[in-house]
Amino acid sequence: MTRKIQVVLLMVGLAAGQVTFDWCETLTVPFCQDVPNMPYNLTYKTNSLSQKKQQDAGLDAFLPVKNCSSNFQALLCNVFAPACTVLPHPIPPCRSACVAAKSACEAPMSRSGIAWPHELDCGKFPDDGKPCIDVEDSSAEQ
Repeated sequence: MTRKIQVVLLMVGLAAGQVTFDWCETLTVPFCQDVPNMPYNLTYKTNSLSQKKQQDAGLDAFLPVKNCSSNFQALLCNVFAPACTVLPHPIPPCRSACVAAKSACEAPMSRSGIAWPHELDCGKFPDDGKPCIDVEDSSAEQ
């Protein structure tokens, strides 16, 4: 059995506004607010890419392909506007989630003239079994 951080329980208190931390702020990126069943509404003030403004993520560029897989939009949000937890730093996505999204989305992105983002270099994310966010995938290529 692989160990995966179950941030849903941590985020329940955050989403309900019962717990707040100095490093959290309300999620304001429409791209991420639009994720079906988004389990969080707070993100880090500074993401893992050292971006201090949520708008700096530029996620609207991916609107044409956001549905290329069931986890692509959530994966992007996990990197660019990650769920704020009790930890003072974001929990990265699992490598397997990134690989699944890349496998499903790289071709549709290419057809749309969109390059796979260098911020989503799957090799830099932890293997399953290490602390990471797993996003289920059931690819649905457009």
